[in-house]
Amino acid sequence: MWFYRIILGLVLVIVFFAAHVNAGVILQVTAEFADGSISGTTPDIPLRSGQRQLLLSQARQITPQALPRVFMVDGNRLLDEVSGLEHVQLNVGGSITPVDLSHARIISVRTISAISPLLAALTPESKLPAPQVMPSPAAGDIEATRPARPPTEIKFPAPVTDVVKAGDDRFLLILLGASRSLQIVDLATMRVVKVLPLASSDAIVVGGLTRFLVILPSLGVVERYSLATFVRDRVAPLKLQTPVQAAAMGSASEGPVLLHRSVPKGGILTDTFAVLDLNTLQPQTSKDFESLIFAGYYDNLVYVRASRRGAFFTTWTSADNSEAIANLNGGKFEIVPLPNSIGYVTPSPDEASVYTAGQGAFDLTGKSIALSLPAVGVNDYIGNVIPAETPGLFFNLRRDNGQDSLPPGRRPPGGVHIVGRPEVLVAQPALPEMEPRDRLVPYSDQMALDRRLIFQPAFKRLITIPEQPNEMVVRDFDSYAGLARYQNIYLFVTSVPPPVAASGTYRYPIHVLGKSKSITFQLVSGPPQMRIDQAGVLTWPISTINQPIPVKVSIATAAGFEISYEFELRSLADRAASR
Repeated sequence: MWFYRIILGLVLVIVFFAAHVNAGVILQVTAEFADGSISGTTPDIPLRSGQRQLLLSQARQITPQALPRVFMVDGNRLLDEVSGLEHVQLNVGGSITPVDLSHARIISVRTISAISPLLAALTPESKLPAPQVMPSPAAGDIEATRPARPPTEIKFPAPVTDVVKAGDDRFLLILLGASRSLQIVDLATMRVVKVLPLASSDAIVVGGLTRFLVILPSLGVVERYSLATFVRDRVAPLKLQTPVQAAAMGSASEGPVLLHRSVPKGGILTDTFAVLDLNTLQPQTSKDFESLIFAGYYDNLVYVRASRRGAFFTTWTSADNSEAIANLNGGKFEIVPLPNSIGYVTPSPDEASVYTAGQGAFDLTGKSIALSLPAVGVNDYIGNVIPAETPGLFFNLRRDNGQDSLPPGRRPPGGVHIVGRPEVLVAQPALPEMEPRDRLVPYSDQMALDRRLIFQPAFKRLITIPEQPNEMVVRDFDSYAGLARYQNIYLFVTSVPPPVAASGTYRYPIHVLGKSKSITFQLVSGPPQMRIDQAGVLTWPISTINQPIPVKVSIATAAGFEISYEFELRSLADRAASR
């Protein structure tokens, strides 16, 4: 009996210490860099995301570079810049190694020991799972980059009629018109987190940073939902003469929403546009908006897109394959026409260019950007170029349309490219679900290709939406693996400047990938008191922003290879208010 009393006493002591002493958390951290990865253990450390303080143990995954995000254990996501990752002490194979995790592409965190110091002393770290140092991708041919596991299929109860990004690209809003439902997929977990019934089968969906809209043309109403709760918070009538046919809103913006519709003009129904305020849900129409009109008819196929933060919109119509960039400044459209294309016009993630079906890429003045891709046919042109979710890379989707001027054995492969480089970093895998239904009609697809292929380098994923069957296909796809064997010099920016807050200090760590271990940064132009250090961290004491402020940074390698990086400082509040 005395033996059991001793055991019970020890258990009570341990429980007492566990309840009254701060937990000694041990975390397994795996960080993936452009040239390899490292894994080890570390005690819990404090971090900061914007103004919010948190612990590393509260995070499940962190992407500190291109689009700063912290995916929390509780399912929430933080979008502000992350600090506190610069000097992390990792235990790698029994040796303490200081690692700057702020330059990692992806950081995965797992709690492997969350016990009191007393129990930690009874369970030495030597008994924890042995950490490993993972080598960078081995040089070799493209076969080495094939996914290690088969594609994952997410099934839906009806055909997908549209796919829209929301929440700064955290969510996919999957519209199933036939079943009158909206399936919301969380890209952090690749799971359907909410299914919403819709009032009509002709619904149109647009997504923003914190809210999304369901437009019901046949009912003449618009519904607004919260992305935090997926609960509808407002319904309003659409006071327009004719039904809305297409709409767009920046996935990281608070509006506005561009509405496409057809109105009577000169005896026919022609394409025109209106702007919807996200707060009031009231359309704004004036003669200024009528400058964005295409000669066409009611049954035109029209694609409308918005840049991430709503800096501009793009349009394409099947009436004459015409396309344009529409900058909306102070309630006035500034139209930049583009060469005729055969489909979508997709803004790049840094809002500096657009990518098209068949005609390549263009800057915001309409000037062609050299992608260095060969043309292979009448209707294929140079392929269907789709930007990655992070800057610097794009995917060139090759499809068999039956009209290529080169035989199959001589056709250039599709796949991942660095902007301006002809070499394929990673070859296009077999994508049978992306082949056209009608090889003689390049835009016969029910959805445009830029909605059906989502290229996520930071997550090593390639997502496709087949027209049949009713599913979404997710493939492992490491596009950065090709950089390990890339022989030419490369240097490109992979980050996107965050919006400017109302006050405080603006901080933007510029992240780059380059074939050099020594990279320098120099501020060429910007607002007064702006500074940049040798790590590429740009800081500026915030002052009032009445209009976008241009910034130019020179980035160079030790060998003298230099690029010019230009962007604009913008305020989210200013962007929404200026509409």
